[in-house]
Amino acid sequence: MHVLGSMVMALLIKYWIYICGGMFFLVSFEGTIVMYKIIYMMMFLSCVALYQVHYEWWRRILKYFWMSVVIYTMLVLTLVYTFQFNISLPFWTDRLGVNKQHLKDLGLEQFELTVLFTRIFTPTSFLLVCILHMHYFHDRFLQLTDLQAVLAKEESTIYR
Repeated sequence: MHVLGSMVMALLIKYWIYICGGMFFLVSFEGTIVMYKIIYMMMFLSCVALYQVHYEWWRRILKYFWMSVVIYTMLVLTLVYTFQFNISLPFWTDRLGVNKQHLKDLGLEQFELTVLFTRIFTPTSFLLVCILHMHYFHDRFLQLTDLQAVLAKEESTIYR
């Protein structure tokens, strides 16, 4: 059983990043396109662009990237959820001077309970996937993708 668990863990370490990328697309394109979803896509595309331009820099900032994604997702979920309270709309329109259309463009609108559940389910799932990645897979993923360690192994006399 220990061998099977190790094999599953090794598989998840190697491929969990693809699940995270797929969740980025799911969060960005599910439902209507609003500002917070556009920001998700910008974050994802900047990560992919840095990966293609400079691999070592990408690996160096990857932990901070995932932390910023987690914080941003928590902020989005908090704003969408707290906007459902009756006092939120008057607060945003009267005190902050933001009109209803701009709030809707940002992704802040009041929903029925069932629609609210479907609206926050995907970002909540994405948050869970990101937290699992950070906690269980990130450090080992960085070890697996370290090009310097691979070169050192190839140059070692043990592996010749």
